[in-house]
Amino acid sequence: MKNENMLKSGTLYVLPEGMTASDVATAIKRFLVNEENMETQIFKLENESYFVQARAQCGKLKQFAGLDKVTAVKLTPVSDHNLIVEIGKGKWADKVCCSIVAWFYAWPLAVTTAIGSYKQGSLPRKVLNQIESFLVS
Repeated sequence: MKNENMLKSGTLYVLPEGMTASDVATAIKRFLVNEENMETQIFKLENESYFVQARAQCGKLKQFAGLDKVTAVKLTPVSDHNLIVEIGKGKWADKVCCSIVAWFYAWPLAVTTAIGSYKQGSLPRKVLNQIESFLVS
């Protein structure tokens, strides 16, 4: 269950009885692999926190065209039943650089960069929606 208060550094969720940050990290990884076709890694940090990082499985051409996406999710327990979720914004600098090059030299890249920016921008909302779905199931 999501606490409607957005924290300065993330979103606070209330975990159901018996659920841990590890369970949520595993659910995020499963979603990113199965639904977003991303390579993922989970790292356990201090204080039972978890860090999930993911990147799209794509080649250099898609990266150059601005169609790649990356994300990082940090899960920090703040009590037995509360969890703060922070999501990184991804590789926006690459997309801006590609847009500038596309504007002057290769305008079709502007289209692919716009698509990549949309996908990158919608990823944090998809991850938060997946967390909410997992917590209520």
